[in-house]
Amino acid sequence: MSSIKASVFFDTKFQPDMTRFLDTEVITKPDKETLRTIVYKRAEEVYPNFHSSLFTNIRPEAIKRNSLLPNVRLWMTLKHLAHYPVLVKNMFLLKNDEKRGKYTVYLNRRGVKVEVEVDTQLPFLKAYEGLIPAFTQVEGDDIWPLLVEKAISKLDGNFDFFFSKRAIIETRISWSSMSS
Repeated sequence: MSSIKASVFFDTKFQPDMTRFLDTEVITKPDKETLRTIVYKRAEEVYPNFHSSLFTNIRPEAIKRNSLLPNVRLWMTLKHLAHYPVLVKNMFLLKNDEKRGKYTVYLNRRGVKVEVEVDTQLPFLKAYEGLIPAFTQVEGDDIWPLLVEKAISKLDGNFDFFFSKRAIIETRISWSSMSS
């Protein structure tokens, strides 16, 4: 194993497993079939230039909603947040661990600013054009919304909120607190 591979960050505290959703009543049968095709890949494998372009394309129209994302609130929140690129950048604490696949994202949980460390192992769907993000779609290599999704999932303990009506009621992205 090379020293580069050995230094890659793996978040041992949050190893999501999408198969647990296959028994829930919230998901339709076609969506369950789609969930079975989810694969986890490191963002570096799918977006080779994303480290250098993490914040180059912050704009609302670059964020698309996948049909597997019934939680419209999350998508709308990310889209709204993209109107404020400085606030998006302030959500990330860059510690020079990014090349190892480790990002720190600031979120607001019940009024308290929380640091959430995530790796770049993300859920993707197999599609005709290759791999696409399982939930929020992005244009180009600008994957900050996917890292925010993962941070919220980790803070919540799982990916349940993607399929829940409670959405971001308990875990909120609060851009007003990120600007401080």
